[in-house]
Amino acid sequence: MLVRLHFYAGVLVAPFLLVAALTGLAYTATPQLDRLVYGDQLTVARAEGPTRPLAEQIAAARVAHPEGTLDSVVTPPGPEDTTRVVLNLPELGEKQRTVYVDPYTAEVRGALTTWAGYTPLTTWLDDLHRNLHLGETGRLYSETAASWLWVVVAGGLLLWLGRVRRGAQRAGASESARAATSAPASPAAHVPDSAPAPGPAREAESPRAAESPKAAESPRAAESPRAAESSRTVKPPRTAKPPRAAHPLRSALLWDRGARGVRRTRSLHAVTGVWLSLGLLFLSATGLTWSAYAGARFDTLQQNTSAAAPVLDTTLPGSGAGGGATGHGEHAGHGAAKPKGAAPDPGHFEAVLARARAAGLSGTVTVTPPAETGGAWTVAQRDNTWPVHYDQVAVDAERSEITDRTRWADYPVLAKLSKLGVQGHMGALFGLANQLVLAALALALTLVVLWGYRMWWQRRPTRRGGAGGLAKPARLGRAPVRGAWRRVPLPVLLAGLPLAALVGWAVPVLGVTLLGFLVLDAAVGLARRARAETAEPARDLPEPPPPVAETEDEPEAVAAVRD
Repeated sequence: MLVRLHFYAGVLVAPFLLVAALTGLAYTATPQLDRLVYGDQLTVARAEGPTRPLAEQIAAARVAHPEGTLDSVVTPPGPEDTTRVVLNLPELGEKQRTVYVDPYTAEVRGALTTWAGYTPLTTWLDDLHRNLHLGETGRLYSETAASWLWVVVAGGLLLWLGRVRRGAQRAGASESARAATSAPASPAAHVPDSAPAPGPAREAESPRAAESPKAAESPRAAESPRAAESSRTVKPPRTAKPPRAAHPLRSALLWDRGARGVRRTRSLHAVTGVWLSLGLLFLSATGLTWSAYAGARFDTLQQNTSAAAPVLDTTLPGSGAGGGATGHGEHAGHGAAKPKGAAPDPGHFEAVLARARAAGLSGTVTVTPPAETGGAWTVAQRDNTWPVHYDQVAVDAERSEITDRTRWADYPVLAKLSKLGVQGHMGALFGLANQLVLAALALALTLVVLWGYRMWWQRRPTRRGGAGGLAKPARLGRAPVRGAWRRVPLPVLLAGLPLAALVGWAVPVLGVTLLGFLVLDAAVGLARRARAETAEPARDLPEPPPPVAETEDEPEAVAAVRD
């Protein structure tokens, strides 16, 4: 049953995994591509001298781009980076216009249409990876890939490790049998019972000994005890040492270089999958936490277990304005339309930033004015590189007081793991090293998928001629035999059905697609059975030979013939 599940999951879901791997590979290079394409906007010409006041930089941006409303200001991530002044425009919808200002000269370096702070190129590649530019409907592709990835990986690991264990057991039994059959007998057993004892009597009976003058004249032959002893002892024949069986761990983790054909492809597919398993499971889990349907289940779990990230309260004392809000996913709240209020004073940005710096918020921060008149300003750290910084403060601009604060250290463990996992998934957590690991995973996953399809093609029936033979080789391999679930012990089956239902509820796309596969597979099986029962049996024709079994544990002789 596990073989059949892994086979169909690989065949049907592998195209989604292949697309996700290739689009994810392109996304890993976005930091370098942004610097290459948008270097004039993202970086300054010369990083020298003191920086201009933040209010002056905002004023310069508003002179160059008076359209829209001021949404937020992002301070430079590094000494060579520009200040981002973010504007909301109704015609851009969820996207925004970001004006890039040189902090040393207050010169506007340019403007781009951004989403969640990402450049147009990064946004385009992000949409390609998440939904293939098909909107919410397209997100089903990426969630299908993430939902099935852990199932394919876990099933493949169980199949391969089980195969290696059984191969080691067979090799050990074969070696023991060879050792038992090739054990040398005692020296006396090599002397026939009817052979005459060596000595003078035998020498007298030997005509050759009597006629040989050398034997008669050689005192060494008569006096050497070694010669006499060797004449009485028969040495056992030497047997070749049987080859030692490979260690199971070595077979599981290293490719079989001596294999050919489908066995070589299987070794490449399985061993590479073993090395990738931890990384692929990480990508599956982190991708599901911010997907559409499984992500909603994850949010419900966090809320019901008090494991969600703390919410910053922007309500000022004695005022009904402001108020914190939670959102789902890493990009929740970005680009959302805000209630209209009075245009914020650029001078307040400077004062609020100074108050947040005094409270210990270092590095790059996002300064956001209140959504409504009378609310508190927010200053949030956005350092996604380890060690991360995600502290936030709510500031009363009129009184220059901090009214609320959330600390990264106070996040629940599940919220921390989710936040860090998403940043690792996006390649931002550990910088260039993170990008290289993700690129290697994407390339290796592509090869594993291609090897899987090649193995399927190599296992196709190729027997020609004869009664029941094929006119030409089949284009594809056979599917594993159905009905294996009947051999599952009843207690395991009864325990597995509720577990499968629970997993299907937690990961809805997996549950729906698995149920659809089971219904389709049952319909195909019933149709084939009905066609076989109604078909007339062939007469006067010899019975065709049985097909080669498509089992995971086929004998080595059969595998050699198939190769």
